[in-house]
Amino acid sequence: MKGTKFLNDGTGVIVIGITGREASQVVIESEKLFPGIVKCGVTPGKGGTVLKEECPVPVFDTVKDALKVKELKESVNTGLIYVPPTSVLDAVYELIDNGIKLMYIITEHVPIRDSIIIYELAKEKGVTVVGGTSLGCYVPSVGRIGAIGGKDPSIAFKDGSIVVLSKSGGLTVTTSEMFKRRGFGIYMALAVGGDVIACTTFADVLPELEKDKNVQACVIMGEPGGTYEEQVAELIAKGGYTKPLAV
Repeated sequence: MKGTKFLNDGTGVIVIGITGREASQVVIESEKLFPGIVKCGVTPGKGGTVLKEECPVPVFDTVKDALKVKELKESVNTGLIYVPPTSVLDAVYELIDNGIKLMYIITEHVPIRDSIIIYELAKEKGVTVVGGTSLGCYVPSVGRIGAIGGKDPSIAFKDGSIVVLSKSGGLTVTTSEMFKRRGFGIYMALAVGGDVIACTTFADVLPELEKDKNVQACVIMGEPGGTYEEQVAELIAKGGYTKPLAV
């Protein structure tokens, strides 16, 4: 497998809210960059259509309807959520109920109460939720989830062995570009999300990187306040991460 648990060459994405303005644009751009990574989408009332003539990703009314299709049942394993803040919790429930184990919440300002429920639900069900307010994930030569890197990610990213983590999507890209200018490449860039409640923290990601022989180092772009960087320090003190790390 090339890539990580967050994005690899076996990733197949279902987009919740696919016909929205931002979501549709991101899907069209992503399909030009990595054809076939987006398998289908969901927008109630739009079932039986395709996203665009030039980007014929099938659209269904529900996740359940989409996964009735054998090919999609076998290939879809990641959810990408582009719905209004008050609809995010329902989208997460729908994905979990249909067996999706990894999902990204792109939506900004998910209600804190809903974020807490999502966090606890993810732990209970053994699923990974990235976000809210995540810009997504990028693995050079493998794929992209979300809008990270814009229309031409090659401007900021090149293949390498460094992982960049940040709560800010913009900082994730800027840091990756700085490495590229100095001749270093990126193995993965992951925006864990800028909402108050992070469903996936830096300390959640680092053990995965510790096990991955392709990862030589990690850079974390933190933010003032919160305890997420302190969690990283505690993890390192316990021996849970031993590779070079800059915070």
